[in-house]
Amino acid sequence: MLLGLILLCVLQYSTGESTTPVANSDAKDFDTARSLEHQCRSYCFPMVRSMLKDVTSLSSVENEVGQYKSRLNDCEHRSRETDGLFNIQSSMLQSLKDSYVTQLQMNSNMGTYFAKLLSALAETGSLRSPVHQPGEKSPFQQLLEQQEGIGNQTPSSCRNFIGSSDIHMLTVPGVDPFPVPCESRVAGPGWIVVQRRIDGAVSFERQWAEYVNGFGDLSGEFFIGLQKLHCLTKHRRHELYIELQDFNGSVAHARYDNFQVGSEEEAFELQSLGEYSGTAGDSLTHHLNGNFSTPDQDSKLSTTEICPPISNFGGWWFEDCAQSSLNGRYMDYDANADNTQRGIFWASWRPSDRMALIKSVKIMIRDLEQPWKVTETTANTD
Repeated sequence: MLLGLILLCVLQYSTGESTTPVANSDAKDFDTARSLEHQCRSYCFPMVRSMLKDVTSLSSVENEVGQYKSRLNDCEHRSRETDGLFNIQSSMLQSLKDSYVTQLQMNSNMGTYFAKLLSALAETGSLRSPVHQPGEKSPFQQLLEQQEGIGNQTPSSCRNFIGSSDIHMLTVPGVDPFPVPCESRVAGPGWIVVQRRIDGAVSFERQWAEYVNGFGDLSGEFFIGLQKLHCLTKHRRHELYIELQDFNGSVAHARYDNFQVGSEEEAFELQSLGEYSGTAGDSLTHHLNGNFSTPDQDSKLSTTEICPPISNFGGWWFEDCAQSSLNGRYMDYDANADNTQRGIFWASWRPSDRMALIKSVKIMIRDLEQPWKVTETTANTD
């Protein structure tokens, strides 16, 4: 019954015509039809009209959804195109970076190459030696082969790794190629991290041989080794940067513009520091010309009651007591230490008490972009 009313109303709503009975219908049938029409209009039509409006709205929503799907497909297509362009640009940038690093390496070695070439010209007066045996290579040919060998060497400085703070292989005269952590976030690019203290995971109470060769984890706490420090600073001028942080979160630094370490025969003497600058104060110049000391090789350390043998707790350039010791025993802030100087300290930054304890240390060096001062007589002396 209700379904018939709804269909009747839909028909009337869609055609705008009333359900007039046929002429031959009797009065009863006519009255029944009129009654049904009245009931439809009274009860069903508002419901049907609302449903028709909802259907119309739904159709409009479906059209909008279709439009949004089309736009989404366009966006996905453009996104794929953008990703492709980005990958191409990334590859191009990496290629440019690699080319730039290679060019830096070539420029770094070109001075040495031409110096040798000029020397050969001065000795022979010609690019070809006037006297050489058959099959013997001329000085010019030898220089070309040497230059090819130089070009194939690994980089000699973290300056070759622009903006990198990763671990890279370096080659310097006097020592086999070795890995180093480069640092570009603290004080600009090009720094070699040579020591790091973080949480005491690595003990620095080591013997002489371990300090000579280096120890620890390059990704965590470590010391690069005195022999490498000597070779790095012998042939090029380096600056030194020390970053300190205490247990209160305060950070300070000390910077020196001419850092140099002597050879093992010289007990790895702290031979040069240059000018100081920074915020931590100068607690290293006191140690200038001091020999490196370890528990088993105590060089110039006074052992009076006023100055205890603090080298027993880590190697350092001790010279008549100490104003600093960044390789000392790692102590927590609340450690019950009877003498802070046995720990990590930098006297000019904090007073000489428990507040002087340092939480983390990072020691870095960076060459000042001067060419290697290598000669035939000095290249193999270390």
